[in-house]
Amino acid sequence: MKSFKIYLQEESERQMRLGDFVEVGTNVKDPHFYIVRRGAEHEVGKPTKKPNPQHFGFRVINTDSLDPNYAFYLMHHIANTGHYKQFATGSTKLVNIRANHITDIPLGIRQ
Repeated sequence: MKSFKIYLQEESERQMRLGDFVEVGTNVKDPHFYIVRRGAEHEVGKPTKKPNPQHFGFRVINTDSLDPNYAFYLMHHIANTGHYKQFATGSTKLVNIRANHITDIPLGIRQ
């Protein structure tokens, strides 16, 4: 069993993730934009402003910490670098990603 001191040390060194700042899912209320969750391999993970029940809603929880417009372009960059190809599951023509593939993206910020 870990001591409380070790637990606090590990938590203080924990890298922050995108999920610490945003809510991602199929039932997000008033999303700022949407993320394609099912489609061609080159399409999944891309952000869009068009509502679609097949997409994940993406909402920034605290807009003082992360601007939704910046998050939109950040998600474009991440998708264009091919980040989601390693997670895409399904057939060769229709693949899927999960919400945690988005929320688990490390930000390089220590708590």
